[in-house]
Amino acid sequence: MKVLISLGKSFYETFPDLGSWLRREGIEVVEQTGYDQEPPRELMRELVKDVDVYVVGVDRIDREILEAASALKLIVKHGVGVDNIDLDCAKEKGIAVTFARGCNAQSVAELAIALMLSVCRGIPWQSTEVRQGAWNLYMGCELNKKTLGLIGYGNIGSRVAKIAKAFGMEVIAFDPYIGKEALQEAGIRPGTMEEVLRQADFVSLHAPAAKENQKLIDQKALTHMKPTAYLINTARGELVDEEALQKALREGKLRGAALDVFWREPPDTRLTGLAGTVCTPHLGACTIDSARKLSEMSFENIMNFKKHQPLKNRLV
Repeated sequence: MKVLISLGKSFYETFPDLGSWLRREGIEVVEQTGYDQEPPRELMRELVKDVDVYVVGVDRIDREILEAASALKLIVKHGVGVDNIDLDCAKEKGIAVTFARGCNAQSVAELAIALMLSVCRGIPWQSTEVRQGAWNLYMGCELNKKTLGLIGYGNIGSRVAKIAKAFGMEVIAFDPYIGKEALQEAGIRPGTMEEVLRQADFVSLHAPAAKENQKLIDQKALTHMKPTAYLINTARGELVDEEALQKALREGKLRGAALDVFWREPPDTRLTGLAGTVCTPHLGACTIDSARKLSEMSFENIMNFKKHQPLKNRLV
């Protein structure tokens, strides 16, 4: 059996054990770790042509790649979001697909809270000014007694809520797949999406990048938000209409935004260069702890596949 591991250079250098674990099991391993973003398509077409298992991070696995992967039987997503994988084509070709449910949830949740604190206290630009010799005090706000609005209350959103409540925040959430009773039992106030946007001091996005969610936060949605509110996105860039967000920030209709994900990565500097923005390079899962859990899940599923045992978190 031959396994291709194609993960971000920085991510895999931090925790490279997956390849070693597989080799100890007598499995042939090819590692593509030369790029932090998607590697060249020509390289990937060459690497996938004779592998049985493809462990993938951010690579775009579309029909072109799947047509080149004549021996492929299993795709193991080394993460949660599978919007970079053509699931319909994989199903058509009889290729199983798994993902690492929950493995990076804590890391992303903690980043969401860190971004809230960073943007509302002006930490990034205050740090830059101090390093440059300036001493200008930025008047921010506390999280305590503020309202956090969650769009999505799954593995990550629920963890964000738990941390936020420890800060003394009130939490209101919208999730069409979670019943009101379940939210109320967790001490969360259920609301419609419009109610969440209107009432929240911080709106944090935790919805999947499904087609129906593209530009979920558009110009209309942004007009519902308080001019003193902050938008936090650690989910997917496609959830936000970036042109509308730029306009809202420029016109002072939103106090700030903290973004870890973008439509195009690296992103458009017209957005990242605006005052009141904190931007990070899609590092929600980038902790040693998350990398270990993701590798353990990937290894377990590859071994299950080798032993003809049921796969965990199978999508196709």
